[in-house]
Amino acid sequence: MLRVVQIEQRYTPLGEEDEKFEDFLDRVQEEIRRFGDQAHYLTEPGETYALWVVGVQALDGLDAVIHAAKTLRTALMSARMERYSWTFTTDLTKAREVEGTSA
Repeated sequence: MLRVVQIEQRYTPLGEEDEKFEDFLDRVQEEIRRFGDQAHYLTEPGETYALWVVGVQALDGLDAVIHAAKTLRTALMSARMERYSWTFTTDLTKAREVEGTSA
């Protein structure tokens, strides 16, 4: 079943901010899609947090949250390894399945 998970996370620039935050998020989004999952993000200008909406195949809500968190972490690591411009906290601000999204 396709389930949708929201994950909110904060980010910190490493050293000088040589890459725009949204460019970094775009690279993360591309990585998630490369893994075969769906992803979109929301952020505010001047902020360093993102609300991710990730669609994953999972049997239940807990599996969906785990799968989405692992996928996001892997995509973040992959995107970060390219340019080391941003880092992220491993503490999630928020992670939950969006109600009524299982199909």
